[in-house]
Amino acid sequence: MTTRLHIFLLAIVSLLLSVVSAACSATHQEEPALPGALYQAGFYLSVGQVDDASGSRAPAGDYDPGSGYENYIDLSDNSNMRVVLYDLSDNFLGEITDFTITPLESYESSKRYYLNGTTDVDISSGKFKVLVLANWPSYPQQLSLANIWKVQYQYNSAPLSGSNLIPLFGIKAISIAGVEPGVAANLGTIHLLRALAKIEVILDDDSDFWHFSKLKLTHYNDRGYCAPTGISNQNQYVTDSWATDYVGYTSIPSDAEVNEGLDFVPAGNNTFVLYVPEYNNSRAGTPEAEIRIDFKESILGERSIVIRDSAGRRLDFNRNVWYKVKINKKDEQTEADITVDVIPYAVVDLDPIFGVCTDECIPNHP
Repeated sequence: MTTRLHIFLLAIVSLLLSVVSAACSATHQEEPALPGALYQAGFYLSVGQVDDASGSRAPAGDYDPGSGYENYIDLSDNSNMRVVLYDLSDNFLGEITDFTITPLESYESSKRYYLNGTTDVDISSGKFKVLVLANWPSYPQQLSLANIWKVQYQYNSAPLSGSNLIPLFGIKAISIAGVEPGVAANLGTIHLLRALAKIEVILDDDSDFWHFSKLKLTHYNDRGYCAPTGISNQNQYVTDSWATDYVGYTSIPSDAEVNEGLDFVPAGNNTFVLYVPEYNNSRAGTPEAEIRIDFKESILGERSIVIRDSAGRRLDFNRNVWYKVKINKKDEQTEADITVDVIPYAVVDLDPIFGVCTDECIPNHP
């Protein structure tokens, strides 16, 4: 009898324990997980040049700030922009998302905005990297730098437009103190590089007698990398020195094909432009990219302009660099005077110069 009672009591206890365990488990499953801390990061956005007093970069030498679609990022739905976080060893941490953009003030030459985003990545150490990508044809699912460097764009020679924008890339190591959840951390200035080179031809003719019948670039690549290969911090391309700023090498896909015969696009006031992928003009065996010109009023025929440095060496077409060719044709007996300037093409800055543009700042916008 005692044995039976003991077995019965053990069974009752086991049953009660299983019920209590199940109830605790159910209660645990029903409780929502505690939300993680959200961090905010903000930076100022401005369109157009600002003076030195307001904090613009002003290294020695002349820079072209770009305008219109050269700087344009469509942020209407944030679908074509990524802000990615890495640790200082380039390990992926996460993204800054849920952007809000607030217009602050407007000047004749610039417009200023404030962009604020959130992330669940713990950035309380204040030491991390922030990567900004915009206008890319696609973004890799795994946002490692190795994958970022592999993304290509197919070149579209049509004029720049809201549907044909220049891919932009920028990355910066951050070191700030006092980063707390819910308080916007100011990331300062992040410099963005354009993936294309700009080639501009100016016909210097006050008489308006001479007109081009031909203006072509002989060779160019049909694609390029959206990001410069191997760049993992902006101190690799921003030195505040005119002579050493920007990426000093080309990043060209191995499967890029060389195309021929690209017409320059009229840009008004006897100016013609092309935006082209990087081209390794200096590499042996690469067809030299020349500019072929002819004048409607001339019987001397076609001639070529080669873009070389003062020592006669062929110049590569580098991303974010402006190649300015000025042609002065005086008369039929005198050969045209040609000068070539290679000018660093000013980076697009998140602060104080950034590629956000409303409709009214785009030339000839309908």
